Amino acid sequence: MKFYIFGLGALGSNLLVQLSRMFPDAEFTGIDYDRVEERNIKTQSYFLEHTGVPKAQALQSVLYRFSRKVNYKGINRKMEKMSHIVDLHIEPGDIAVDCFDNSDSRGLFSGFSDITMLHAGFSPEMTAEIIWHEGYDVPGDINPNSPDICSLDEASAFIGFVVNFTAMQIADYVNSGSKNNFIITGKYKIQAI
Repeated sequence: MKFYIFGLGALGSNLLVQLSRMFPDAEFTGIDYDRVEERNIKTQSYFLEHTGVPKAQALQSVLYRFSRKVNYKGINRKMEKMSHIVDLHIEPGDIAVDCFDNSDSRGLFSGFSDITMLHAGFSPEMTAEIIWHEGYDVPGDINPNSPDICSLDEASAFIGFVVNFTAMQIADYVNSGSKNNFIITGKYKIQAI
């Protein structure tokens, strides 16, 4: 089994670590072009020594802290064209998870109907979406004046909750083939959609 995680921020980095524990024999590919900033340490799976290192590269050392056997490949690349996704050769049995934080990158996946893909993301209002590709509409960009959820002190517990709930939905799909979509609010209210 292969997992592709697009976007290695608060959701993607923590989700990849969680999935590597749940599926220790799987192959993982993490895709992101950002570098770790000190402000990322609060909500993402990186450590201070990773500051300045590309996230896709830094995540390998994080994963190796849990298991030396993890099969991980980091790709430090900005996904700007559909061809960048095609170049990854994602097979029908693989699972791709879109954890991007901008609508341009999220919109790249709209033309792919043959990929098993889950979209997971946050809004500044402490709301999260976990939606399989078949029911997904790309949201608009977040107002640049809105606070970054990852910089809010109170967001850490919410982020952890959403990461674990997303991992549970992926495990449910792997074990039973079911695809359920959810909206989660900061008050931990879960609404199936």
